[in-house]
Amino acid sequence: DLPNGSELFAIGGQVKNPTAQPQSVPDIRAELRDASDRLVYSWTIKPDQRTLAPGNTLNFDSAKLDVPSSSKTAKLSFTAASPAN
Repeated sequence: DLPNGSELFAIGGQVKNPTAQPQSVPDIRAELRDASDRLVYSWTIKPDQRTLAPGNTLNFDSAKLDVPSSSKTAKLSFTAASPAN
């Protein structure tokens, strides 16, 4: 809860390249779902870099204000191929 009464939802994680080859990093789709596993809110997280060297990791984070109060679980997935930057 923020002083102005809004609620801040923050999420973060790490993408790791366990391979011996550079790998592209697509956008990450964040989904919030209710108790029945229905989608109630989603957004796209754009990574800070689009290519990850072998063995390297990339941290990501995102925050949204006032997400639906019916949200019970968060799911993250990669989107389809993203345009290279």
